Amino acid sequence: MDEDDESNSGNEDDDEEQEEEQEEVALPGAVWQKKWNQRRVVEQLEKEEINRIIGAPAKSPEYLRRYTNTVTDIMQRLDPEKRKKYTSLAETWNNAGPPHDVQQRYVQMNCQNSIGSIFIFKDKR
Repeated sequence: MDEDDESNSGNEDDDEEQEEEQEEVALPGAVWQKKWNQRRVVEQLEKEEINRIIGAPAKSPEYLRRYTNTVTDIMQRLDPEKRKKYTSLAETWNNAGPPHDVQQRYVQMNCQNSIGSIFIFKDKR
């Protein structure tokens, strides 16, 4: 049991509220390969804040150089309640898959990368 679990072990009402807020999106036959943790949830749900702090175009050298430290800084500033919420979301997303909008962003990003790789590969022939 980690620190967050110990500090909030008696808050069953809070847990019930969080469960009501979380919409499960289990897809029949779909298996998510990605393992979610608190950091990955922060990267998805705090994406606008991350981009605002970095202030450089996505995928630019400056953006990539500052990304990891920016996410770490945001995580360190989270209040205990939000930390617990993001940890709980990671567990939910591991069991039932992430929300539809996160799935869409993930697929779009990976499809663009895959299509780019196909064209690059084709050009090398």
